[in-house]
Amino acid sequence: MEREIMDMIDPDAQHLPSWYVFDFFSNGSVYEIKCRKKKYRNWFISLKKILAAQSYESIGLPAYLVVRLNDTGEVFKLRPTQTPYDIIFSGTEKRNDPNDMEPMAVFNWNDMVRLQSPSQQDKASWSEHLCGRRDDERPQARPWR
Repeated sequence: MEREIMDMIDPDAQHLPSWYVFDFFSNGSVYEIKCRKKKYRNWFISLKKILAAQSYESIGLPAYLVVRLNDTGEVFKLRPTQTPYDIIFSGTEKRNDPNDMEPMAVFNWNDMVRLQSPSQQDKASWSEHLCGRRDDERPQARPWR
């Protein structure tokens, strides 16, 4: 499912190894893709994802969180360094594992940008809407130091 969602944004995006915390690298940006049910009034994600986003942003790589709701198929995006959130201590208790409880960032759905699933002809505008720039405005690749 992650690849399917990322393909709507950029089919040439590179999947990142797990130790990079985010899922994909594409045109000078990083993306974390999540699939969730719109079960709660707000959207919860591990605070470690926000800390990783801040690290990427600090070296000039915009970081995006993208979430797809399984029940409706809606896709939302946000840039955590530019979106308000609260921090709580929460998690799942279903597995009775204390490691499932951790600091979480809580985002309001109204602060997120709702994206529509694009048709083939709309991919350029989808990319522009998601990334805030057209393909011809993408930054030049920088060599790794």
